[in-house]
Amino acid sequence: MSEALELKEKGNACLKDGKYHEALLHYSHAIKREPNNHLLYSNRSHVLLKLEQHFLALEDAKRTIQLDPKWPKGYYRQGQVEMAAGFFADACISFTQALALQPHDPTLHAAIQAAGGAARAQRAGDRQLPYLGAGVGIILGVLLVLADVFTPAPKLNHPVPQILLVLLVAGAGYGVCKAYRLYLAGQRRGLLQPPLDLLAGSSEASQADAPGEGEGAEPPPARHHKFTKAQARRRYRNGKR
Repeated sequence: MSEALELKEKGNACLKDGKYHEALLHYSHAIKREPNNHLLYSNRSHVLLKLEQHFLALEDAKRTIQLDPKWPKGYYRQGQVEMAAGFFADACISFTQALALQPHDPTLHAAIQAAGGAARAQRAGDRQLPYLGAGVGIILGVLLVLADVFTPAPKLNHPVPQILLVLLVAGAGYGVCKAYRLYLAGQRRGLLQPPLDLLAGSSEASQADAPGEGEGAEPPPARHHKFTKAQARRRYRNGKR
């Protein structure tokens, strides 16, 4: 048995026992031994998703597909990450690609149905949420008007300001719910964004404090730590996590 296979089996055992961090280490070491083994990337994608590392899990799923485009589980892994991140329409596409390669798999049929239903519910919710907020605002505005009317000295004696108050509160409810919908969409996108390089600044500091650099020494070149998605993928594949 090869060393990579032994590490894979250890990772599988840890995954079965719920020891996700240990499984991640075993799979990562196995990948260093066999960097073109698509099964190892698939397994690591699965455990990274368990650890809620969506971006890294998606990168491993894509690497799995790249190494073996005809293996359906690579697309299934990709769909799992997209489902967990709330990209249900994308997940439905990934599951459909897997089904095209393995058309009689009941798991894939069920996954497509779940992703399709979730995508429809998400679209309906995105459309209806602002109007629901406006409806709640109308009710609240009417209650405010009634509360003012039944006071000893009402301030809104004319229908025009009363209507304006109701419309104002309804508009506020619409705006709040629409902003919340945009916030949720941003949260979903953030799950698949590259992680921050938190060690870059400390490495710069250690270089600046290194001995042997006199006053006349040239300063080290400036480094930029905001990586694009493509750069983050390359760093991740090279082991710079």
